[in-house]
Amino acid sequence: MYIIVVGGGIVGYGLALELQALPDHEVTIVERSESRARELRDELGEMIALGDGCEISFLESVGARRCDLLIAVTADDGANLVACQVAKHWFDVDRTIVATFAVGGALAGVAATLWALLFRGVSFITGFLPGIKAFTAAVLGGIGNLGGAMAGGVFLGLFEGVGPQLVLGGFGIPAVSRLKDVVAFTALVLVLIFKPTGLFGERLATEDRA
Repeated sequence: MYIIVVGGGIVGYGLALELQALPDHEVTIVERSESRARELRDELGEMIALGDGCEISFLESVGARRCDLLIAVTADDGANLVACQVAKHWFDVDRTIVATFAVGGALAGVAATLWALLFRGVSFITGFLPGIKAFTAAVLGGIGNLGGAMAGGVFLGLFEGVGPQLVLGGFGIPAVSRLKDVVAFTALVLVLIFKPTGLFGERLATEDRA
């Protein structure tokens, strides 16, 4: 079985190693960041192909016409979807997997279920505020920085839980806990002003910065 993994990050790297270890499995990792591709090539050799997994000509050059499975696991959801669509419609790849959509959709479903159990109901705008909070956590930690986003979520929870009492409690404002969103988003604005790349710095490939 010939498999193309688009994206040489932590997920793509680990997945490729697992698949390559299986009998009769050939794997190619497609990575568009030159520096990351160089690192991977030093370890994995010819398994690495430098290029854009969304380009038809490039996918054809790495053997997409004989590919049995394409897995897209880059940090860009749009690129993942395009790569899978190109593989499916241009090269008749029977099986394509967009990992971020699958994992993200599953986690969103779990979150919605927990929300409904806690608040006893959902509506068409239920996900708006949690989505804003998730974005806030990612910005606080640093865009593209997974560990930073996790830490950003913890900090956001602390800002909301402790911030109103520490910042506003001494002013005699009634029901300061209701102002938790104000305190949290104020913290976000301050981080954006004084450290725009987030508390732990963003992690983007050179091509993503352009």
